[in-house]
Amino acid sequence: MLKLGTLLKYEFKSVGRVLMPLFGLFLAVSLLCGLANFASIYTGVRVLAVALGVLYTLMACAVVVVTAIVLIQRFNKNLLGNEGYLCFTLPVSVHSHIACKTISAGIWLTIGAITGVLSLALLLMNMVTPMELIIEGQRLLHEMAGFHGTLTGILVIVEIIALLMLVFGEAAVKIYAAISLGQLWSGHRVAGAIFSFIGFSIVETILGNIVMVDEIDSMLYRGDFFGMQMSFAVVAVSAAVLMAIYWVVSNRLLNRHLNLQ
Repeated sequence: MLKLGTLLKYEFKSVGRVLMPLFGLFLAVSLLCGLANFASIYTGVRVLAVALGVLYTLMACAVVVVTAIVLIQRFNKNLLGNEGYLCFTLPVSVHSHIACKTISAGIWLTIGAITGVLSLALLLMNMVTPMELIIEGQRLLHEMAGFHGTLTGILVIVEIIALLMLVFGEAAVKIYAAISLGQLWSGHRVAGAIFSFIGFSIVETILGNIVMVDEIDSMLYRGDFFGMQMSFAVVAVSAAVLMAIYWVVSNRLLNRHLNLQ
């Protein structure tokens, strides 16, 4: 049996060929836009800043759309399209294929989110100096830690990144479950996947209300450190449970009801 690590290696290479240059270009445009905004303060010329601002907006939209399309197509074409005939002849279990796509999607979406934060920092560089940015970052760490120390603040950041990967992974496997269910609708796969995704989302919304999402948001807003830890735990457990459910749905459908195009 091929190891999951081997699958991930090739999956990362395939996705990275598209997303890494895209993320890099987005950061470059963000830097140019920030520099143009900074220069416009002293020169009074706003034409270049406005033009780059429009380009930045288009790039931001492109990053979101292309990332979603690439990750969805990697699952759909690899496992349910013509490439599926080859993939399912490999000595790899179905759950390993699903795990590979889910882990890859979770990591790439997290990288995309971090790229978005960095792009905003570059875009707003005309408003704050690097030293002000460092001081503000230290203050934010202190507050996030609930005045328990900088190391605790760093731990919170690590927790947030891990939580993002988990939530993004859950979102990805939900899409995969919807696609797997949609492939049963012969001739109407896309419609089936869309309706399935909407149905899953409605159920998630109901469950979210049950676990008091508003109360979680309130704890986060108050900045209560221990409340924040509890809210992180609730979100993590909820995401893990939903991921497991979608995983079972996808695995069962691809194992027993596979319908390749």
